[in-house]
Amino acid sequence: MKREKTKIYLDTNVYNRPFLEMLRTHHHKNLTGSVLREAGWNTLVKNLGILNATRFILQYESGYGDYTEIRKEIFKGKTVNDLCREIEKLEKVAVK
Repeated sequence: MKREKTKIYLDTNVYNRPFLEMLRTHHHKNLTGSVLREAGWNTLVKNLGILNATRFILQYESGYGDYTEIRKEIFKGKTVNDLCREIEKLEKVAVK
């Protein structure tokens, strides 16, 4: 009797279709969010293995807030040269 390989999925609702089938049915379209996540996950697993793919995913956070608005406030009235000077000052302090 032939044994099937065990497959591990992070979310059985999203990652439950074979990767090649997904490619055949969606290669000509813009991928939806769930199909894109599945393709990305399967690519990571194929290249890194399940353990390292999971470790890779766990390094990311979704974040919060509206960076565009925060950035406008943080850099309000500053030029690129102003920012470069601030960075240089911080680098000097960090070296000490």
